[in-house]
Amino acid sequence: MGVSGEDVLSIEGDRWIVSIDVRNYRICFECKVPTSRWPYRRCGKFIGRVVKWGSLRHIKNADGVYALQRYITKWSRDLGKVFPSLVNDLIYYLKLFDESRCNLLYAEPLALGISLMIKYFSELSRADVITYVPLHQSELRLFRVISGEERLVNHVYEIAKMVSGHVGKPLINALVKVRPLRMSKLNNVARRFCEVKELYKPRERADLRGLRVILIDDIITTGATMNECARVLKECLGAEKVYAVVAGVSY
Repeated sequence: MGVSGEDVLSIEGDRWIVSIDVRNYRICFECKVPTSRWPYRRCGKFIGRVVKWGSLRHIKNADGVYALQRYITKWSRDLGKVFPSLVNDLIYYLKLFDESRCNLLYAEPLALGISLMIKYFSELSRADVITYVPLHQSELRLFRVISGEERLVNHVYEIAKMVSGHVGKPLINALVKVRPLRMSKLNNVARRFCEVKELYKPRERADLRGLRVILIDDIITTGATMNECARVLKECLGAEKVYAVVAGVSY
């Protein structure tokens, strides 16, 4: 597995600019129109390729795990392990502090950062398609568009769609979540891996035979969801490789 030869990577979206300096593993998020929540430019540590240890060792069906930064969970706080995390703030603002709404302004910087990772790591840049972790219909979040109307969205799909446009890889709707399940309600690793069994199924007519697939989600906490989705992509849809790519990882 290799990386590109560039030392500083940068990408610009409609409202955000994201850059990664791989010489000192720093990532910067710059909002072109600063808000009260994000005053101009903030920088932090960049992770990149993640070593699968701790609970992440259970992600056996993925051929690699990649993340922008650490994500601070309630478990981390309870253990006193609190790390500065810009991704943590972006996801917090994206989900608007609850489980029913979202603000897609904060989806763009996460998508830009993930796009840079895909361009930087050669195994990701050689992937054929992108897919994402789906939500059950009852788990979709309300998003208010400019006209004032509201629509239901999967924020991870919105991130994956932006990534697909930036890296020029097709986005495939490959998976279906068969029942609602709030992983945040399960605070036991073994129970999470038990509950996700048969939680996802292949979407009708999806076909990934022989393809290298990038599987996108917002965060990895224990890896249970990613592991199960990667299993379905390989065993049911024939994917050759599955790379788990997220904004934040807790470990």
